Amino acid sequence: MLFYDEESFDQLDRKILYHWDLDAKQTTSEIAKKVGSNKNTVNFRMKRLIENGTVTSFNTEVDTAKLGYYAIKTFLQLQNITKDTEKEIVNYLKSVPKVGWIVGCSGSWDMIFLYWSKSPDEYYEALSDFMKRFGKYILRKEVIQNIDWVYCGRKWLLDEPVKATVYKYGGKAGNVVLDSIDKDILKILNKDSRIKITEVADKLKIHPQTVFNRIKKLEKDKVIVRYSANINYNKFGYIFCKTLVHTNNVSKDKIKEIYDYCQEQPNVFAITTTLGPWDIEFEIEVKRYEDMVELMDKVKIKFADSIRSYESIILREQNLILYVE
Repeated sequence: MLFYDEESFDQLDRKILYHWDLDAKQTTSEIAKKVGSNKNTVNFRMKRLIENGTVTSFNTEVDTAKLGYYAIKTFLQLQNITKDTEKEIVNYLKSVPKVGWIVGCSGSWDMIFLYWSKSPDEYYEALSDFMKRFGKYILRKEVIQNIDWVYCGRKWLLDEPVKATVYKYGGKAGNVVLDSIDKDILKILNKDSRIKITEVADKLKIHPQTVFNRIKKLEKDKVIVRYSANINYNKFGYIFCKTLVHTNNVSKDKIKEIYDYCQEQPNVFAITTTLGPWDIEFEIEVKRYEDMVELMDKVKIKFADSIRSYESIILREQNLILYVE
């Protein structure tokens, strides 16, 4: 297997990864045009980036709010835990159909899991079942609801400044209804967003035109927001930090101002408005923890009248689970 160390990534690799991450469904020719290279060279580089594990998967990003789901995260501080117990907790969460994300953390929290819920009662029942099994290992927990969030790209991949390409999720719950065919298509696309329509059709035993029409409608209804490349940031020597920001009860206009500023920062790749003990979450990829602190100091100075404080965690060992039943 090929392997890159950090110095092995040249600007062409980085440009390819940047554009691939924003839209993994782009053709080789489309990316070649954007990065100023030829199709054959870009095709070779793409294959190599997959072979060496820099790109680990291609996923289809769904705005579950359009389907009437609320994104509810549970932050856990664990106690009296062993590696085996932690693995048992993760395996249990993986078995729960509506758990969409599980991640281990370093810092003030040890684990986060996200649950797609249609109602507070539904989430309460799921959390109660979890606590019955593992409550003795939970020292502290916080429940956070995502209100809306944006993905603004891995701008740190590029040397030159670039305006963020923003994808929006969440907001008011919608009422788009999926039938079994829609759900099956999304499950397949979530595992591989670059799969050919004919292959999807073969798997589901339906006509390719049906698959094409269904996907186009899901895109039109904004159920499908983005086709993403899952990039292994560790290959670049980066770490993944999340900052949990407490504000001074600021207005929506001020929140938008914070968003507009932070989404242009090279190392900020996602921002979430939340309901809970804190108000905003920044997702940041940096080479050193100190780089995150420096970035957050800049943000705090810029918005000294709005940001009261923040806490931070380093994320590791992510598990991405299907979000459609």
